[in-house]
Amino acid sequence: MSQIRQFAVKSKEASQLRRRKYQLVRRYGLPENLVGGSLVRSLRRCGRSNCHCATGEGHEQWSLTLSHRGQRRVERVPREWVEDLEQEILATQTYLEAIREVMAINLELLALTRQQNRETKRTSRAKKRQSKPRTPKK
Repeated sequence: MSQIRQFAVKSKEASQLRRRKYQLVRRYGLPENLVGGSLVRSLRRCGRSNCHCATGEGHEQWSLTLSHRGQRRVERVPREWVEDLEQEILATQTYLEAIREVMAINLELLALTRQQNRETKRTSRAKKRQSKPRTPKK
């Protein structure tokens, strides 16, 4: 998959961010277009008395909301980006859900391995007791 057009900004800062992004993508084998957060549609009024929004439905506005390290960030999104971003957000949610499922499975496997190890120890202790000859106490 190639980079989505919304990430194609050209500047020194953008170049540094992309370099760091691709280091992480290569190191951890991540999809390159992960987009988290929530895409939100809202309607706002512009404040002009002769505008249609004064009496009817407001002007459509889209934003992407994300919390990162305890900080909430809201970025406005142009209408023409919404469809592409929506697809990337859904793909990201699917990817993250798969990661959560793998972590849950690994936790379950860990618990089953621990349980099996306990049972194996119990069984081997019981076999040792049965194989030892009993000596009478004096």
